[in-house]
Amino acid sequence: MKKKMIAVLCSAALAAPVIAQAEGLEIYGKARMALSYADNANPDGAYEDSALVVNNYNSRIGFKGSEDLGNGMKAIYQYERQVDLDKKNDADTIRDSFVGLKGDFGSLKIGRISLPYKKATSGFDTFNDTEADGNGGDDGIIRHNTRADNTIAFFSNDISGAKFALSYSTSTGHKDELSETHVDYEDSAISGMVSYTTGPLLVSAAYETLKSGDDKAAKVHARYTMEKDKVGVVIDRVSGQEPTLYVSYDRKMSGNYGLHAAVAARAEKDDNENGMSYFVVGATHAYSKSTEVYALFTQVNNDDQSRVSLKKADAVTGETISALSLGINIKFSTK
Repeated sequence: MKKKMIAVLCSAALAAPVIAQAEGLEIYGKARMALSYADNANPDGAYEDSALVVNNYNSRIGFKGSEDLGNGMKAIYQYERQVDLDKKNDADTIRDSFVGLKGDFGSLKIGRISLPYKKATSGFDTFNDTEADGNGGDDGIIRHNTRADNTIAFFSNDISGAKFALSYSTSTGHKDELSETHVDYEDSAISGMVSYTTGPLLVSAAYETLKSGDDKAAKVHARYTMEKDKVGVVIDRVSGQEPTLYVSYDRKMSGNYGLHAAVAARAEKDDNENGMSYFVVGATHAYSKSTEVYALFTQVNNDDQSRVSLKKADAVTGETISALSLGINIKFSTK
């Protein structure tokens, strides 16, 4: 299967110049690598409590384009795949991949898609796709920021500064056919968001519910962007836990340097000691619009029953986890 996929990607790459002229196909991607030292204070002597590792942080390659259907309507398509640059075998992970229609009304997509709940805070986290990534899964800082299989989603165009989106996932766990032995796995999802931008201020709100386990999440977000400074705040709440408060700050410096910091905290619920606190500080330097290097230090302090991890380094329940990373990010596109 992997050999077939490699052949397909190579064929697409060789044909890209011709296709790009005829159909407007764009080939794009990101290469994101870092050297990280992580320490999870594991008290079990049978396991290492620290490690120096080379990590891939969601490197990817994608193909996207559109066809003009007339009357302001376009057919759109995208196929995006994660690739691991630090291993012999790649992650074999499909990212946002879909077909759809786009027009004056907005865009309608069907496939595997980042849900509106995730999109509500898109761009707020400077440390996205690093060891300090605040957009985590069940054991992350800001939770439920995911993409889902078998999804149909509508994203509106800008309406005097306002936008909204709504999606329905028939099954987030790959069960997408009706057979003689079909079982309702009850893993559908509904996700929605609204946002409003006026001048330097952006505010958004989102809600998501997963049928599996009756899991629900809600969050609000505000971001204020100035010439050299950006401040962001996110408050999210997931079923069974207290809200998480996340505050970020970014400062543009001369010479294409940047300074960045963020803090987060979650109180324990019903005295069950599942709270946590988090911080990260970092600096970036952009050599061009496509290439930047960075350094960061991040730490999560878990309460006795909490297990919030970093992007790649897994935490131990009740223990502090920290990491120091030096990384490079490169973007590329045929357009």
